[in-house]
Amino acid sequence: MIAKTPVPITLTGRHIRLEPLSSGHLSDLFEAGGHDDEVWRWLPAPTPRSEAELAVALDGRIAASERGESVAFAVVTLHDGRAVGWTTYNQIHALDEWLEIGWTWYGRASWRTAVNTEAKLLLLAHAFEELGMGRVRLKTDGLNERSQQAIRRLGARYEGVHRREKRRQDGTFRDSQYFAMLAGEWPAAREHLLARLGAHEPQSTDLAVPASRRQVEAVQQTLAVDGEKIACGVLLPVGEAAGRTAVLLHGAGTADRSVHGDLARLLAERGCRVVTLDFSGHGASSGRLQKLSLARRLRQARSVIDELAPETDQLLLVGASMSGQTVADLLGHYGSRVAALGLLAPAVYPRRAWDLAFDAGFTEVIRTPDAWRDSAALEIYAAFTGRAVLAVPAEDHVIPPAVNQALVQALARRADFTHLVFPDATHHLGRYFRSHPRECAQVADLLVGA
Repeated sequence: MIAKTPVPITLTGRHIRLEPLSSGHLSDLFEAGGHDDEVWRWLPAPTPRSEAELAVALDGRIAASERGESVAFAVVTLHDGRAVGWTTYNQIHALDEWLEIGWTWYGRASWRTAVNTEAKLLLLAHAFEELGMGRVRLKTDGLNERSQQAIRRLGARYEGVHRREKRRQDGTFRDSQYFAMLAGEWPAAREHLLARLGAHEPQSTDLAVPASRRQVEAVQQTLAVDGEKIACGVLLPVGEAAGRTAVLLHGAGTADRSVHGDLARLLAERGCRVVTLDFSGHGASSGRLQKLSLARRLRQARSVIDELAPETDQLLLVGASMSGQTVADLLGHYGSRVAALGLLAPAVYPRRAWDLAFDAGFTEVIRTPDAWRDSAALEIYAAFTGRAVLAVPAEDHVIPPAVNQALVQALARRADFTHLVFPDATHHLGRYFRSHPRECAQVADLLVGA
């Protein structure tokens, strides 16, 4: 696979927005730190003493973006809409599936806030999950201990030093410290960054922290399941859990357990133990995707649930895309233990596809017109009496409208059913939720019955 080359894009989080850098950001940037020697101490440009001097550096970043050598972003805080720094993708090698994040600075007021954590979260998520990069590199001056510590906190691994690599502004030569993160390391790093980001959220001043805003601990482990090594994550609310375990299951293709990290975090903050996993051939798990099947997906999910969810806990099952079928299969197995379902742009599949490996006739079977109507999932969902949330985009380029209509009819029969349609979403709702926290929180609240 060849990764995609990044292009100017806007990436939005809970605290900041990364948007294409432009001359319109100049005044904000100069006010934020354009004249601060400490901000510019380690950067490859002299400290600008005026907006005109800062414009020289800014125009250089914009020109490099226009030449396709890099993609420069202004870092804009959402609470006031002001630019507080910039950052870039550079050293872009799509064929070799790696790029570098660098040429980053923030005004001093943004140091030790959520700004850098969320900026790196957005950049790393886009690089690994959207562009398909296999490696992201970061480097810094060997004397810049603050930057080195910040990079290590991201979860990037130290790779070595390039001695006397380049001349500093004062004429001395710097040794550059190199760090990198690989795609297989990203799911664990993402959960770590989300937990760190949560530490910046305002907490209740009450003695008891409400279940809707619990602090969360993240645990990573690998289980031997179905002949594979399955990478799993558990988010644990600090304090007594509510006797509920939410299980989040990703879709097909290049998806992995990090895709729905925002929803996972919100469910944990609402008091649920949250279990995620990479199915074999996905993310950090072993195996080949082509040898996976719907039957193996069920076996792997069941084994992980039985190992990581207390047997007395109620289950909240959440599945995206292909896992719409897996959630139904789990519901058929666990029965009344399942208190709630969350289906995110879900698919269902015919019975005769269930045992087929993805490289052994599966595709041919599911592409047979109307074959999905024979899915056992529709009968299972029609009998469900708990809470059910079906969330879909207004237009789905993957799932036929008739599938959604059939699911609506099935779930509306007996369940406490909510149908959410997001007009500006795509099939990939996990990505949509990252820039739409209110909609993500709505799904979380419905699942826990808030």
